[in-house]
Order: sequence, then C-alpha cells, then structure tokens
Amino acid sequence: PVPLPTARRERLLLQLVLNHPALLDRDGEIFAQLDFSAPDLDRLRRAILDQHAIHPGLDSAGLKHHLSEVGQSGLVERLVGPDVRYLEPFARPDASLAEVERGWRHIVARHRRPHEVLEYRADAVARDWTEENLRHLKAQHGASHGGEAEQTE
Repeated sequence: PVPLPTARRERLLLQLVLNHPALLDRDGEIFAQLDFSAPDLDRLRRAILDQHAIHPGLDSAGLKHHLSEVGQSGLVERLVGPDVRYLEPFARPDASLAEVERGWRHIVARHRRPHEVLEYRADAVARDWTEENLRHLKAQHGASHGGEAEQTE
C-alpha cells in the first residue's frame, strides 16, 4: 500500500474514533499513546480521551455532543460532518465492526514507529490468537530485525 502522509493518517484515526468511539473501550490506551504532529488534531485527540474518561460508553452522537461543549465542534464537523465528501469505507458510520477494526489496526500500525508496531502486533495476538494476527506479528518481527516485511493489510 502507498504510505499515507502523517496528517491524513491523523485525520483518519480521528474519523474512526469519532464515528466508532467503542474503539476506545478496547484501545483507548493505544489512542492515548499516539503522537500527533498537527496541534489542532492533537487537541481534538486529547479532548476525545477526556470526554471518554468522563463519559465512558458514549456513542458517536454523544461523543460529538460533548466535544461541541468543549469547543471542538468546528473540527469535528470538518472531519466527519455532513459536508465531508469522502471517508474511507472502514471509517464510515455504517461500516461493520470487522471493517472498522481492520482499518483501525492498519492505520495505527502505519502511524507508529517500527518497535511500537511490533509491540502492538504482539498485543493483538495476545488478545485474539488467530492465524492472521500471528502472520502480521511474524511479518513485523522480520521487518524490525532487518528482514523484509510482508505487505499486510
């Protein structure tokens, strides 16, 4: 796959969480540890984490409502509002849970540094022992130790 520019990855991560805040129930710590380079996107990331801590279990509409109360409605609208022309299929509000989780894992892995990706893959295998997760871990381990990584999606 073609590498995504950092700002686009950051916007995509926020779109995923805004439309599917249940991701934070399982991977909130991962989201909290991500480095965002764009200050406005990082402020929104922190506001999402704050609102999730104060109001756990919010659905997308509830999260957006609470974010608007803390001054984030403009950026939220630009990211996931009705005028947004295109969202990746896995970031759309009607995406299946499987699509959302696949997209989330892919974008998080691309956004992290290589040693963090390896750690993330190992956590995924520990949480959900599947052949696919194990294959991703082996591919990343090879890349982290000087070998060629398989292209994984």
